[in-house]
This record gives sequence, C-alpha cells and structure tokens, in this order.
Amino acid sequence: MKLIFLKTIVVAGILFSFTACNNDDDNNNETNISLAELPEASRNLIESNFTGATANRVVRKNAADNDGTLYEVWLSNNFEIDFDTNGFWTDIDGNMQQVPNALIPEAILSYAQANYSSFFIEGIDKETYGFQVEISNDVDLKFNADGTFIGIEN
Repeated sequence: MKLIFLKTIVVAGILFSFTACNNDDDNNNETNISLAELPEASRNLIESNFTGATANRVVRKNAADNDGTLYEVWLSNNFEIDFDTNGFWTDIDGNMQQVPNALIPEAILSYAQANYSSFFIEGIDKETYGFQVEISNDVDLKFNADGTFIGIEN
C-alpha cells in the first residue's frame, strides 16, 4: 500500500513539473527590435516629445493586442509608450511623470486643467469608448472619442 501511494506521489510530482514548465514564461509572442524599426510616426513622436530620452527596450508583438498595440517602447526617462501598426500611440504611461501636453487631445487637457489644476496627467490610454486618463492624484477619468468627460473610472 505504501508503494502504491509513493508511486502516485512521484507521478503527480512529475506531471506538475511538466505543467509548471510550459511556454507561458518565454516571450515567443514578441521580438526585440531597434528604435529605427518602429514606424516613422512612432519615431517622430518620441523624437519630438521626449528629447534626450533613449530607448531602453523596443518590442514588436507577433500579433496586435485587443487595443491595437503592436509595439511597446520603454524609454530611459521611465516613460512607457505603446503604438499600433501605423505607429500611433495607444497608451502612454509616465510612471508618475507628466505626459507632454502636446500628446493629449485639447478637450481633455482643458478639462483636466480646469478641474484638476493642482495635478497633472500621468497616463493616457485609448479605449473603445474614447480615452482613459490617469491624474497624478490616482483618479482615472473617462472621456469619449471627442474628448468630452463621461465619468470617473471606478
């Protein structure tokens, strides 16, 4: 009886080991590329809005995410920017730093300055409904595609 129990434990251990070593941890769904391999629109955005920053890492995914993200860029100034297949941003994360005003739609920038003047925009995402904006006080605002305020993200 002890032998059957021991064999069962060994077999179960082997099965769990194989399950734990699946391909989820490798990055087969993305490839490191150079900044020069990004679409021109992406390179222009980085060069004109993040002067002096260099790319620590640039990744091209094998398939675009649900939001259209195909490229991810991590800059030396701690900004993270995602781009779609055409090179337009889908997500800008300042990691506690202000997103350059030139990258924020005017209606959204005006709303934030009028209603949250003591804070700054530290992140902006394109969403199916429009935009989600993260303010430096940890409030997430929702705007439609025209930049009209529609609510606070819960």
